[in-house]
This record gives sequence, C-alpha cells and structure tokens, in this order.
Amino acid sequence: MSIKYGYFAHTLLAFTQMPEVLAGMFGSAMLGFLVGVLAAAGVIQPLANRLEAAIADDANFYGFIRTAFFCSKAGSDAATAVQVASGALPAELVLDRADLAAL
Repeated sequence: MSIKYGYFAHTLLAFTQMPEVLAGMFGSAMLGFLVGVLAAAGVIQPLANRLEAAIADDANFYGFIRTAFFCSKAGSDAATAVQVASGALPAELVLDRADLAAL
C-alpha cells in the first residue's frame, strides 16, 4: 500500500484478493459501523440529553436572578422583585405557600 493513495487505494486493491480476505475486511467494517452506532445511541445521546437538561436548569436559575436584579434596579422592593422573578419560572419550579412554610 502506498502512503500516497491511502486507504482508498488499499480498499480498491483488496478487490483482487481472495473472497476470504474480502469477507474479513467486510466483517471488520460492519463491526466498526455497529459499534459506532451503538456507542452513539447508548452513550453519547444519553450524555447529551443529560447535559442539555443541566444547561436548561442553569438557565432557569440565572434567569430568575437576572429578573430579580432588573426589578430591584427598576425601583421595586426585594419582595416584589422576587415575586416577579418567580413568575417567570416554569410551573414545576415555583414554590407555593405550603412549600415556603415548610422551609
């Protein structure tokens, strides 16, 4: 195999080999493809989903702080700023009075 032509020439020159050699090359290629697909679906995608959820949670936290800061800079008192900022949170993150009393 010449370094000048690389793997493409290696693959083309392999067609002159016996069928057993071609079958081994084909099997290796299929195994590599299968391992790549399974790694992408079983490892990379769940990791990406978890990272996306963590980024969304951080965005909610920083959005709350930003809204409260801007409200306080606009002249609102602290309680009103927190109340307005909590209104911008998703419903599953908002604490009601029973939750606040438990704290």
